[in-house]
Amino acid sequence: MTDGLTNGAECVIENIDYRVDNSNRPSIIWVSFARTDIGKKQRTENAHLYKAKINKNWTPILEVTRQFRVTKKSQVQILRRQFPLRPAAAKTIHRCQGDTLDESVIKISPIHSRAHALCWFERSEKQFCTAHSQFE
Repeated sequence: MTDGLTNGAECVIENIDYRVDNSNRPSIIWVSFARTDIGKKQRTENAHLYKAKINKNWTPILEVTRQFRVTKKSQVQILRRQFPLRPAAAKTIHRCQGDTLDESVIKISPIHSRAHALCWFERSEKQFCTAHSQFE
């Protein structure tokens, strides 16, 4: 998407909205992004979904439904419903390329190279190292 809603875009879940009475499945997951330009198009296209208690800077994430056959020749079909979100509490050094992190923690082991450590130091304002490694 050109809206900034890409794989790896970091957000905070602000609200899980159950719009269908007596349902245990959420209808909308509301998220906030550090940058307000991310999700702006999504917010505009779904302006009708905002209620009084929903912050106008929150972005609605809607359920995605896909239907597919078990095999190419099979008549049996599967319906998969999911929200395109992935919980994360950690990132790899490679995943945070291009990010500027306020703080970070790294565990350096003998398998990590100098390049890994350098990449980490370049990305973070403050670093906390949980283990030290001897580099030659």
